[in-house]
Amino acid sequence: MTSDSQPSPASSVGIKAVLRHWPFAIVALIALVGYQVVQGRYYLHYMDDAWVMSWVWHYMRHGTEVDPVFRDGEYLLLFGKGMWLLYGGLLQVFGWSKAHALEISTALVYGAGVCWYFIGRRMGWDVQTSLILAFGIVLLDKVVEAGVLCRSEALILCCMSVALLAFMHGRYLLAGALAIASAEAHPIALTAVFYMLAWTLHERRYFLDDKRRTLRQLAWFSGGVLLGVLWYVWLHKDALTAETFLNTLRDSNKFGGGERTDLTYLDRHFRWHSRPELMFYTLALLIYLQKKLWRENLFPIAAVACVVLSALLNRRPNGFYAALAIPAFATLAVCAYRRAGILRPVFLVLILSFVFECHGRWSKLADFQPQASITRLQEVVPDDGLPVVGMNDFWFVFKERPFMPGDFDGDIAARLKSPEWADLYLLDSSFKSRRYTFGRIKQHLRRHFRGREVARFKEHDKHVLKVIRYTRR
Repeated sequence: MTSDSQPSPASSVGIKAVLRHWPFAIVALIALVGYQVVQGRYYLHYMDDAWVMSWVWHYMRHGTEVDPVFRDGEYLLLFGKGMWLLYGGLLQVFGWSKAHALEISTALVYGAGVCWYFIGRRMGWDVQTSLILAFGIVLLDKVVEAGVLCRSEALILCCMSVALLAFMHGRYLLAGALAIASAEAHPIALTAVFYMLAWTLHERRYFLDDKRRTLRQLAWFSGGVLLGVLWYVWLHKDALTAETFLNTLRDSNKFGGGERTDLTYLDRHFRWHSRPELMFYTLALLIYLQKKLWRENLFPIAAVACVVLSALLNRRPNGFYAALAIPAFATLAVCAYRRAGILRPVFLVLILSFVFECHGRWSKLADFQPQASITRLQEVVPDDGLPVVGMNDFWFVFKERPFMPGDFDGDIAARLKSPEWADLYLLDSSFKSRRYTFGRIKQHLRRHFRGREVARFKEHDKHVLKVIRYTRR
């Protein structure tokens, strides 16, 4: 289902050519080990890990499309069901655990890296440069973050990369379908269309020199868009109305307590969190402009311009989404530093910074033993089905029981007054639990419930965790 594929000067390469670059096997090993080291340690008790997976769990097990854990079940979400099906289907096979969910995110990031290797080849770069582009993207901090959390960025990044690669090779039906289907995971996935716009600008002569061919290409792409729309409608057919769709789209900008919508995810990332990385890209931009590299490869600068435009049009004050812009900036950096003759040393610095970052996160939590904590909790908390109150990651242990997380976003008093919450267990740990909401929950329990400690143990061999049974007065 393709038509009029564009010429591909360097899109194919034999396995022998890749094997000649065996040192990249060491880089791949470093990436694999690094991701495994920081998995579970990147953000502890991070709300979105448990929140997203609780959506997935309740949808796959009970068919519910509202949030019964973090938001009292009143919030209907009209995005993300495709992610639920993917993660949920795989977790049904491999087991429901946070570790397995994180492995899925990591695999999706690796898949995106593979796509960008072939995108580099499609631009005419040699094997080594294309490998540096692929590994460079995978090793950059914001992409690592996407690969070690249970959020949607890993899935979107992978789908966006596949869609762009398909577009570059003239598979317009697949490109259009993936671009729209991935937007079902989150509207920010429409960034893929802006990457395709950048490639269209790069290959503008090809797209404009034959009007009939261009119309055929547009028809194929439009057909893919239609398939993506039909996929969205089919997934949400039971709850979708114009009103619910517009309300969900409007409210999606309000997550996080009404954050400033004049900011973009690029502001969040570069201005507040990663100024050295911004300097790295700024230097690359200056080299690119000084050497007038747009004359031979317009795509890098066009991609950066298009993702900036995308960020301005689709304002999301959430730095996590910067992972979707990183490939554009990385492509610009590789293009510029390659021409300047310093690509290899720059890549080595990136590898070393990745190693130091992973070591730093590991050393802060060298005694972190999540599986040991899970085992002990399963042993000491009575298997009587009573509700559990605890920090967010504990949901993965007690997902089949009523659970109130430390970052609960509903009415605390209303939930604790409901009949099924007359008796409950509090998992009171001193480890990464200094949350304002968690403190309010414990304060309410002390005022309105009688508590009795039933067990305690040392979490990660040093932090005391008390299991307290509370009964309403």
